[in-house]
Amino acid sequence: MNARRKSALQLLEAVTDAVILFAVYRLACHIWMSQSPHIYNMATSLRYAVLIPAVTIGYFSLFGLYNVRRRRDQVRSVILGCLATLVTVMLYLYLRHMDDFSRGILVVYTLGAMAALSIKYPVSYWLIRSFQQHRLEKHVLVIGTGALAREYAEDVRRQKPSYTDDKIVIDGFLGPDADFPGRIGGYDRLETLIESPDVDEVVCALDREESDQIYPTIRCCEHQGTRISVIPFYNDILPANPAIETIGRSKLINLRSNPLDNPVNAFLKRFCDIALSLALLVVLAPFFLVLALVIRLTSPGPVLFKQERVGRHKKHFIMYKFRSMRVNAEQDTAWTTNEDARRTGVGRLMRKLSIDELPQLFNVLKGDMSLVGPRPEIPYYIDQYKDTVPLYMLKHQVRPGMTGWAQVNGWRGDTSIPIRIEHDIWYIEHWTLRLDARILLRTALGGFINQEALQPKGNGG
Repeated sequence: MNARRKSALQLLEAVTDAVILFAVYRLACHIWMSQSPHIYNMATSLRYAVLIPAVTIGYFSLFGLYNVRRRRDQVRSVILGCLATLVTVMLYLYLRHMDDFSRGILVVYTLGAMAALSIKYPVSYWLIRSFQQHRLEKHVLVIGTGALAREYAEDVRRQKPSYTDDKIVIDGFLGPDADFPGRIGGYDRLETLIESPDVDEVVCALDREESDQIYPTIRCCEHQGTRISVIPFYNDILPANPAIETIGRSKLINLRSNPLDNPVNAFLKRFCDIALSLALLVVLAPFFLVLALVIRLTSPGPVLFKQERVGRHKKHFIMYKFRSMRVNAEQDTAWTTNEDARRTGVGRLMRKLSIDELPQLFNVLKGDMSLVGPRPEIPYYIDQYKDTVPLYMLKHQVRPGMTGWAQVNGWRGDTSIPIRIEHDIWYIEHWTLRLDARILLRTALGGFINQEALQPKGNGG
């Protein structure tokens, strides 16, 4: 992928979106103010003609609009960004008591922005496709005629590169298997072939039994000044972003490093957890008191349900929830269902809206949990999953979260545990503060709705 070209095109998209949003906002002001010119202050509304589109662009970036290529994902990001802007600005106007600013302008702006960008992106897509034939080609020579070379060829064939990618063209394969599709000779032809300027890169895809050819291949490419990439024969166990540590002449590949191993990243995430959880606890304190009273009056037993869970570094901790079920003896092993008779009337609503999870803000403040991360599990189920679900225990490298990447993508309740783990590992390997913000926003915009059917949360939870 041409990173420079990708960055330039992402910037171009953001700039064109900003121009469109600015025009839409100005148009919304004139349309709405023409209907009620004496009620609202036109100058006040126009003062935000740059700020509000800038907020929208920020949300677009947060929701990944400039990193996706599928039109469906682009439309979703546009809608989420526009709605998030509407909610944010409405809240700002309410807190500032700005009665001379028309809320109608925001509604017109939101609808207009959705419509304009829903037209812009299909048009952009059509223009890009029309210029696809002019996309640069990268001619590759593959060293190897084994399983790894075959896998690479299949990946290249299946890949649908975006307009930021060079089109990969495999000119041929070099190796001992005479029946390999696309083979154009043995290893001895490499130096002759790469003398030609037509070969842009050599991809070394040698299986374990062919590994004795790696050094000769690298030396030959360096002698001719040809770019070379190596697919290691242990490719299947490598993560997406392995870290390499150097100790003297030894280079150590850390197979399971993650961005939160960086002390700065860990500090930033923890700082945000403390600040946000503390702020939410202060704001929600009156609601907690009312809900606690309702729980006590509608069902005998404690207000809070406490359950042992497993957190970072496999350490056990006590997780807090509002009690949504009658006190029973199976709280550490039983599964809950949509129509579970053990639920209280209030508990059914709490679980539907995930209100029962809010006391976990105390866990976040204590450091047992984070606002965002893989959901914690009870020890009873970990003993089962770690032997049946590949890579299950890797999620314990980070603090568990109140919400997570799997949850906002619909993988909660009676859904596939392996797919949830795939989402958790992807989150751990690709963590950024921006990703956390995206997950929290998606949770606030509906990701907290619980569609659970069978979910091992325990009877009291």
